[in-house]
Amino acid sequence: MRKLITQKEFDKLLEQYLSSPDRDQQDRIDDLLESFQTGQNVWNKELGEKDKVGRELLSRIEQRILEKEPTRKLVLPGVLRVAASIAIILSAALGFWLLNNPDREAEEIAAVTKITEYGQKLNMTLSDGTFVKLNSGSRLTFPERFTADSRTVDLTGEAYFEVTPNSEMPFVVRSGEVTTTVLGTRFNVNTFVPEKIRVTVAEGKVKVYGLPKNSANAGLSEVILNAKDQALYNISTGELTQRVVNIDRVLAWKDGKMIFEDATLSEVATRLEKWYGVEIEFADKSLEICTLYNQFQDQSLVEVLDELKLIAKIDYLIEEGNRVIISGEGCN
Repeated sequence: MRKLITQKEFDKLLEQYLSSPDRDQQDRIDDLLESFQTGQNVWNKELGEKDKVGRELLSRIEQRILEKEPTRKLVLPGVLRVAASIAIILSAALGFWLLNNPDREAEEIAAVTKITEYGQKLNMTLSDGTFVKLNSGSRLTFPERFTADSRTVDLTGEAYFEVTPNSEMPFVVRSGEVTTTVLGTRFNVNTFVPEKIRVTVAEGKVKVYGLPKNSANAGLSEVILNAKDQALYNISTGELTQRVVNIDRVLAWKDGKMIFEDATLSEVATRLEKWYGVEIEFADKSLEICTLYNQFQDQSLVEVLDELKLIAKIDYLIEEGNRVIISGEGCN
């Protein structure tokens, strides 16, 4: 049975071999490489985080080679000896890394995409325990399981996140030109408003990065948000601003609430289309500018329209194909 060597012994062997390789050391390197190829683990210690071990090993070997390289004599035998040394050592390092990552080459983590149509909402729990509520008309793409140094997801639309804390693996939400990074917190990301991306924090702290569009806003590309803070990114200009908001209103959607304050009927209609998956048209365009204050919670489309009929002086007709026609006196 081949004798195991420690990582310290391998470092010493590597140092000696790069300085002045002899036949005995050559045999030990060859023996070491054969151990890798036959699947034997030559390090008698816990590996820890495998990806980091692989990178650190390769980095250490490359550094040793670079440190020794300038002292070599530029004669053909020496050059060949150096080339052979590099090939053998890097092959051994690669073998070590692959040995302890047996599924690395074959493994491919599947990407999962969840889509909600208008009128739908979706609750889900990611592989790390993070809870996500996806709003209507939204899309979330994420790996089947997180394995890298960060937990990264891609969002279009709106979603609320309750992130499982992990100080060594940040949770990252990419939403177009905006990237939100957290360690563990509750926050909301909304890309529905045209030309605007909003990130709002309910609890904890997040870092929001917005892609600068020009040198004028390059210094404003990153903000740190605390509870009740909201970052607002302008897609056209690249401007990233910060403000304090009413968090209950921002998160009302996840609890089945629609809150309208000085909202036009046009804005109300847009919300209702996404909320219930319908198409709304105004028989009279002048109705669109009428404003109202009201709140709806866990109500059907007909119940909401009946309330609007009373408070906004409108009438409605629901046609086939989820089409709603708004008419009436309105605010005139």
